[in-house]
Amino acid sequence: MSASRVRTIFIKPGELVIVEDEALITTVLGSCVSLVLHHAETGMAGLCHAVLPQSKGTEAGYHFVDQAFNHLLRQFFVSGKKTTEIKAELYGGADMFTGGHSEIGVGRKNIAAALNILRDHNLKPTIINTGGLQGRKLVFYTGNGRVQMNLLPRQPKSLTARVNRVFPKVQRPLSTSSPHQHPEGRRSRSST
Repeated sequence: MSASRVRTIFIKPGELVIVEDEALITTVLGSCVSLVLHHAETGMAGLCHAVLPQSKGTEAGYHFVDQAFNHLLRQFFVSGKKTTEIKAELYGGADMFTGGHSEIGVGRKNIAAALNILRDHNLKPTIINTGGLQGRKLVFYTGNGRVQMNLLPRQPKSLTARVNRVFPKVQRPLSTSSPHQHPEGRRSRSST
């Protein structure tokens, strides 16, 4: 099939796709995780984009790692694919909101949930590209099972940093102390 005739499928958060023909599947990840599966002999391929680690069991859809990963794997197993025949790759789980600090953010929780599910199914990913502070763009070529992964530019830590770049000459308040400011001058997150 020529490159101009290959369909492109963009996967948004909470979606998954399974194909048995040649396609380019793309997605963009931050703290979310994607499982990429490929069966070389039949060309069956799948990708999911999970947002949060675990459902409470009542939610429908594929926003959760447990639901999305288990559904994707089940489709491969139901069609007779053996674990040893499936190439698996895991991507995402960046610390987009914690800035790499010690608190356990959504990205790390997503990675842990994903690895537990893969372990439960005795599936060892050939590639694990997870964590860090940057998002990722994936392009999955289902015809050959290859994934092109690009790191995205790191986003500013706060809205203040973004505003300061856009409006560098805006006057700052005269007060140097704020109830939401650390002694070193870094802003903390507040719900107010």
